[in-house]
Amino acid sequence: MAITIKVQPQEFQSAYNEVIVVLDSDNKTEPKFQYIVNININGVFSSKLKIQSNPQGFGIVNLQKHLESYIGSNLDILNKQGFKQITDSWTEYDISLSEEFVLTTAFTSVTDNGGFAQYNYAVPHNFIDEDFITVSGSSVSDYDGTQEVTSVPSTTSIVTTKSYSATATGNTVLSNGTVTVISDPATFTGDKFAYNNVLKWLDVPNWNYNNYVANSAGQGKLLTNLPSVSTTDLQDRQTVNFYQNISNEARYLQVTSDNRGTFFLDNGSPIIGVNTKFISIGVGGFDINNAPLSSTAVSSPPPIIDGDTKSYTIKLLDSTFSTSSEELTFNVEKVNCKFEGYRLMYLNSGGSFSSFNFALGDSKKVSIKKKTFKKNYGTYNSVANTYGYDSSDKGETVLDTDISEVHEINSDYMNENEGNLIQDLLSSPEVYHLSSNTDAYDTPVTISNIVPNGTLSEIQCATVHGLVVGDNVKLSGFSSQFWNGTFEVTNIVTTTNYVIKKTFSATPHIGAGETMEKVIFGSDGILRAVNIKTSSVKIKKRATDGLINYSLSFEYSNKNTVQR
Repeated sequence: MAITIKVQPQEFQSAYNEVIVVLDSDNKTEPKFQYIVNININGVFSSKLKIQSNPQGFGIVNLQKHLESYIGSNLDILNKQGFKQITDSWTEYDISLSEEFVLTTAFTSVTDNGGFAQYNYAVPHNFIDEDFITVSGSSVSDYDGTQEVTSVPSTTSIVTTKSYSATATGNTVLSNGTVTVISDPATFTGDKFAYNNVLKWLDVPNWNYNNYVANSAGQGKLLTNLPSVSTTDLQDRQTVNFYQNISNEARYLQVTSDNRGTFFLDNGSPIIGVNTKFISIGVGGFDINNAPLSSTAVSSPPPIIDGDTKSYTIKLLDSTFSTSSEELTFNVEKVNCKFEGYRLMYLNSGGSFSSFNFALGDSKKVSIKKKTFKKNYGTYNSVANTYGYDSSDKGETVLDTDISEVHEINSDYMNENEGNLIQDLLSSPEVYHLSSNTDAYDTPVTISNIVPNGTLSEIQCATVHGLVVGDNVKLSGFSSQFWNGTFEVTNIVTTTNYVIKKTFSATPHIGAGETMEKVIFGSDGILRAVNIKTSSVKIKKRATDGLINYSLSFEYSNKNTVQR
């Protein structure tokens, strides 16, 4: 075999780091030698490379730039399924190989073909009709020199314009020094995939895809930048991706809440197929609480997260409920409600999407640029034979106005491990501002009384309320505005009584249609692309606990700022 693949890519690698192939050939010392590499994406030809041997004598091919343009991302906040296919985030590829060089082919005999010389070869000669060839080193010197191929009886024989005189041996080559392209059967071992993660330069040599395979024998890592312990809240959207190359090794996601029990989500694509190598899982607080539970594995009663939940863990299980991935822990925090806040979702270095919540104060800087032109004013009145103008005439006229808004936002205080993710946010090619969800309200329930419960207020309903700790309820219909509003449920007393986070004042008048409505999910917030304006962040460290706060600036990528 002429070409040997000495080094080939791993089963899957980052499309944004080097994807190296090392080639060797028995013919690499031939004149004008080059490797020809055809790159195929999903079985379709994409591009061709010609590679010369390096000083060590090997062909070094980097496929990275030819793969990354086929890689995108997948972010679908409308789909509430726990597991989702992410077919834009990866691609399958392969290569086909050839080599070209000035080919010298030895003939083993010469026979008479109608009075002309027929050169016979032990291997295919690669000549065609009307080629001009040069014979050299012939044992019958009369054959040496340039001659034209007049016919090709077979792949191992040619007839030329040279008259036959006797049998001989020697060498033939194209007279003009043109290279001959020879296909080679060498190919990759197994399927190859490019994925949209990216590694730090120092980590590339030691990266091993086997560490990221969902497998109960090895408990593979998840494709994310998240540390083993991170924070989330009930509005948070985050994803982690995983790679599966064995069917049913990622059959379920197990979610274990510290106060609610154990829950299971079904992987709808556990069988390896065309689109199911890489899968995404929603693991943020909102994702977990809104994903449908398994139809085959028995879960604890929902919700997974309520107002008393401090943390939950997630991990993959195979079809026998054996653990097949690493475990991640999410601490549940409550968003600082003093500020509106900005939740940024970004494509992380693991190829999945993380959230960074900037829940403290924010500011907006507005800059205005106007384009103007000088306009002639005044008119001639031919009747009165006068020239004049009105005070309302414009001499300098605004052509258009460009309004730019730069937002400066501040994160909540967090530990250093979580803060390290800010670098990933700054360098991410995709960042979105996810606005808050729109609320809706459940069926109104009549309130029969409000009484004190400690310092807080206990709401007594005429019928079953159906609430859990952490729910928000809207009270309305009270003559005193003190009681109208939205409040958090802090305790369930009975099926009809519950406590809200509001200091009790005095028992209000009841009997005029006072009701409570549970606040429920209405519609998803809007994703809006942003550009991070700062290449560095402002950092504040709190002396009391060492937690860190970050500030950065951004502007919206698509904005309607032009007025005409």
